[in-house]
This record gives sequence, C-alpha cells and structure tokens, in this order.
Amino acid sequence: MQSADESLLIKEAKVFSRYLIGEEADEQSIQLYLSANTKLNITLTDKEVKRLTFLLNNPSFIGMADGALAITDRESGIRKKII
Repeated sequence: MQSADESLLIKEAKVFSRYLIGEEADEQSIQLYLSANTKLNITLTDKEVKRLTFLLNNPSFIGMADGALAITDRESGIRKKII
C-alpha cells in the first residue's frame, strides 16, 4: 500500500511528464522521480503547496505557471520539481 505522500509524488511524475514530453511517465521514470524527490528533499511553502495542488488538478496551466516562475522565482520548489 502506498502512502499519501508517495501517491502524490506518483501523480506529480505523471502530470509533469505529460507536460514535458507529451506522454505519461513509465514505471522506471516514476521510480526515478520518487528517488530524486527523496534525495533532493525539495520543500514547498504553504503557498507553493496550494499552487502545486491547483496545477495537478488543472494541468493545462502548468506551462503558464512554469513560465511565470522562471521569470519571477527561479528557485521555486515547483520549478525544481518540474526540472
């Protein structure tokens, strides 16, 4: 059984993969994403958690948010997760 955190990370991997390469992440890519998140220990502010939740539920906005964050907040936890 997966933890809630792991389920969220799997969803992130799938959604970000669709955004970046146009298709859903395969199992190996998902495992690499989980491993990277563990190693990088990216922390999000409360505001970023709300943004990320919105983006995962509305993936058509990821490109706009990514572009805006690239200009206004290059060190954003969301950008780090996408990259």
